[in-house]
Amino acid sequence: MSENVLCTRCDTPNPSGASFCISCAASLDPVAGSAAATGATRRVAAPVAVSSPARRCPGCGSANPSEARFCVVCGSSFEARPPAYAPQAPALAAAGGVTVQHIYVTAPAELPLIVRALWFFFVGLPLSLAWVIVAWLLNLTLIGLPLGLWMLTMMPQVMTLRQDRPAARRSLPHSATSFAMRTVYFVLIGWWLSLLWMLIAWGMSATVIGLPLAFLMFERTAAVMTLSDA
Repeated sequence: MSENVLCTRCDTPNPSGASFCISCAASLDPVAGSAAATGATRRVAAPVAVSSPARRCPGCGSANPSEARFCVVCGSSFEARPPAYAPQAPALAAAGGVTVQHIYVTAPAELPLIVRALWFFFVGLPLSLAWVIVAWLLNLTLIGLPLGLWMLTMMPQVMTLRQDRPAARRSLPHSATSFAMRTVYFVLIGWWLSLLWMLIAWGMSATVIGLPLAFLMFERTAAVMTLSDA
């Protein structure tokens, strides 16, 4: 009857001459440093014969029993197999093990100055005046106030074809002033003063030099109309 090396850690029979346990990878060499931790190895008559070698170690290529979990020669685990994408491992390691995807956003190109100038004088000015009137009427309904304020923030695009990202629709303005006082102000002053304010802003934009100030005035229309802080 052949003798097998019995692992002193897990009592698993191992083939004669094995250096590491096929079940727990404990060292079976009595001279090795790990023997002190696991105790002296014992050779016993195996009650069950160890199956013939059927597995090749991926690390050293040694033959191992079919039920082995660890190589009997080098102790490598059979369960920790290299993944199918192992050839790409160095590239991923250079990136910290994380695949990096770059997303590029192309900013819209500005139209030629001559095109914008022609638009401003022949289309932008008359169109923006009608745009201001519609925005003012929407603001008067209060329900259409967010849309009306958004239209005013779009004045640079409507008037000069400026290639900015469209501004988000603004919510209802807020203010530290009491609602009752703001209501009285809107009914007595705000509704007509806001129209005068926007017409002055439009007139300033017609001078070309006053465009920056005009656009700022359009953005502050909500404060003129309702005493809001937005």
